[in-house]
Amino acid sequence: MNIIVNNLSYVLSDGTSIFNDISFSIAPKSKCAFVGANGCGKSSLMNILSGSITPAKGEIFLGDKPYMVPQHYGQFNLMTVAEVLDIKNKLDALHSIISGNTSENNFDTLGDDWNIEDRLRNALDKWGLAHISYDSQMNNLSGGEKMRLSLCCLMVSDNTPDIIIADEPTNNLDLYNVKVLTNMLNTYSGTLIVISHDISFVNQLSLSDNIILC
Repeated sequence: MNIIVNNLSYVLSDGTSIFNDISFSIAPKSKCAFVGANGCGKSSLMNILSGSITPAKGEIFLGDKPYMVPQHYGQFNLMTVAEVLDIKNKLDALHSIISGNTSENNFDTLGDDWNIEDRLRNALDKWGLAHISYDSQMNNLSGGEKMRLSLCCLMVSDNTPDIIIADEPTNNLDLYNVKVLTNMLNTYSGTLIVISHDISFVNQLSLSDNIILC
């Protein structure tokens, strides 16, 4: 299903208009980038698409809820790595079963994800986070580690999301990890929307749609 945005407007609580009557569509499985000056409303637009904020007016049609790679991570500071990746319950169930607690609830929670811990370790290793455990607190991680951790979800989850929105994903990444990220996004088979001020990074992406300037 196409992503369709009709006559979308967003106004701050103080009455400041960020954008007015934006309309566009994005075809399924396409990749596009939103670029523009700071303050033009790129992040606000993506937060509206992800459902985290409400527009002043307009309509949005999405086939599935997007997976959001955010620019800021303060809201996760009191959570653990497993909680942020939404795998804590499965890891707890797996460890309980291994320890001898074979209750039906543990098996129901784990399902068929017997390799969930292996997938987590492989993802952490891939992103240079082998030193981090699943119960590490997010507020102990650097900005770059938090960004890389959010990208681990794409390798840990059994169900790859159909839509990914990445807001300034190269922030706090070194050149090696930018290359890893670029390769991952270029091989991703779903719909990709990227916000970035990094034109060099955007130019390395295999974009199927024109860059939308806002």
